[in-house]
Amino acid sequence: MTESPEAPPPATAPEADTTLADHGENPWKIRDFRLLWLGRLTAVLAIQIQSTAVIWQVLEIARRDHPIEQASLYAGMVGLVQFIPLLLLTLPAGEMADRRDRKLTVSACMGGELVCALAFLGLALSGEPPLWGLLGVAALFGACRAFLAPASQALLPMVVGMKALPRAIVAQSLAFQTGSIAGPTLGGLL
Repeated sequence: MTESPEAPPPATAPEADTTLADHGENPWKIRDFRLLWLGRLTAVLAIQIQSTAVIWQVLEIARRDHPIEQASLYAGMVGLVQFIPLLLLTLPAGEMADRRDRKLTVSACMGGELVCALAFLGLALSGEPPLWGLLGVAALFGACRAFLAPASQALLPMVVGMKALPRAIVAQSLAFQTGSIAGPTLGGLL
């Protein structure tokens, strides 16, 4: 009697996150995508909470020394000083995202935003922070956001691949919208 060839070993479940091709159209199976998504949600929540808190703080400080109309102007200036760097730096930031290491750019921008958050905290704990100081930190924060946006968005196709990209874009949009809605609400409560 001839012996039959050895049976192949039983199939094991594929290891998670081996290659992009293994995941097809489902980005949630990719560990790096899940981390990127969670990071985006957390970052948008933090940005919105911080922006709400800074606007509230500027309004409270300005109302002590100025009429409500002028205090409202100062509160509006917080958004303006964050938007101007975004407007001025959009093209250079996009070019940088195309030419430089995106992970390094995202890390540097997040580090810059952390420094801004600590500066806001330091100003708040000082008792009577000057309005110009809060507006200056808000402008620096806007510059960090200008470079963060294109670099972080350019990471997505690198993480998920082309098959999963449409679903990944929808999921990233969901993270952004959730953070944009929940962030000011949480900031107001805090």
